[in-house]
Amino acid sequence: MLSSNAILFGAAGTTTCATPASPYVSVNVETDNVLSPGESATVVLEFTTPTNAGIVYTTRVLTGPNAH
Repeated sequence: MLSSNAILFGAAGTTTCATPASPYVSVNVETDNVLSPGESATVVLEFTTPTNAGIVYTTRVLTGPNAH
C-alpha cells in the first residue's frame, strides 16, 4: 500500500492479483528466479511526491506466475 500523495519511481505496473491494487517492481533472484531459503534480495525503492509531504508505504512480496 502506498499513500495517495506518492508515486513509486520505476514501477513495472500495478498489481491485479491482490488488493489493494498497488504499484510493483519485479526482482530477479539468482539464475533460477527462485528466492530459496537462505537467499536474499536487495531492492532500492524510490518515491516521488509532488507535495514534498511525508509518505507511508507497506511492502508485500508476491510470488508465482501471474503474481502481479
